[in-house]
Amino acid sequence: MNFIFTHIFIFVFGFLLTFFFIKKFLKVSHKLKSYGEENTYVTRVEKVPTSGGIVIFFVFLLSFIFFYFLNADHIVENLPNRSYLLVISVFTLFTISVYDDFYTIHPFYKLILQIILAYISIVCINLNEINFPLKFIILLMVIFWVYIMNIINFIDGSDGFLSSYSLFFFSSIFFTELMTLDFNSITKLISFLVLPTLIVFLYFNKPMAKIFMGDSGSIFLGFLIGFTNLELIIQGHWKLSLILLMYPLLDCTITLLIKIKNGHYPWARLFDYFFLGPIKKDNNHKFVLKVISIYLLINFLIFIAQIKFQESYFFILISLILTIITLIIFKKKS
Repeated sequence: MNFIFTHIFIFVFGFLLTFFFIKKFLKVSHKLKSYGEENTYVTRVEKVPTSGGIVIFFVFLLSFIFFYFLNADHIVENLPNRSYLLVISVFTLFTISVYDDFYTIHPFYKLILQIILAYISIVCINLNEINFPLKFIILLMVIFWVYIMNIINFIDGSDGFLSSYSLFFFSSIFFTELMTLDFNSITKLISFLVLPTLIVFLYFNKPMAKIFMGDSGSIFLGFLIGFTNLELIIQGHWKLSLILLMYPLLDCTITLLIKIKNGHYPWARLFDYFFLGPIKKDNNHKFVLKVISIYLLINFLIFIAQIKFQESYFFILISLILTIITLIIFKKKS
């Protein structure tokens, strides 16, 4: 009972703290006229502060510290191998991303740093159960982790989009852990701590957004999502991982391939992702959020069905078809 009470207390703590910090962040940003990098395709009557990911990061950190003091034993026994390297990588990525929100860093340099930090963090993941050459596995995991970080960053282009997707992702992970009654896994803890922050942030980030997440939030969330997916895959749940990542994987991968085919660098900011079509046309953020919310709700149900029928490929196909339909809707609207 005490353990359940602790969870409720930490959830409320994270919720209220996020609300308080966002209000303060908005007030200070407007007072200092500090708005960070602007989005070319977002038309605003007034300036909107970016780098709201600072709030997400620090509330997550404070919640983790608070939870640790209340339940140290439960956390320590489930921390990844050499978890201090994971902490160093997260802090480094966050610092770089905050700087990039206000002062541009060349995408190639950011990519190199992400590769290095992902490589360092790989030792925190248990690779002993994988029957493949270790160097090959490490290479694949680094590529996968960096790619996930960046496609999560890419979908942060419409009001409420990344907030709602992240809410869907971590809610799905948390629900999975509850169904298996595993209250001590690190992925469950990460999901639990970030959920109240995302709920509040979505309230301020929905159309028309009063605050943007920025790289400080999208790269941080991308790092957590990448880590969580690697844990899922290693545990043999790659089908669940694929369903969770279906939209960003499909939209961003198709767009990147077209971009490269047309002679552009992969990191070229052409604002050409499918979901940005309606925004480039008539700044219709509400339409995009409405469509993606319906998509995420249906995909969540597909995800739950996949949990029940672990060996089935049918629900992966259904998720793929649903995603393609969503992309077509965005394309037609643009």
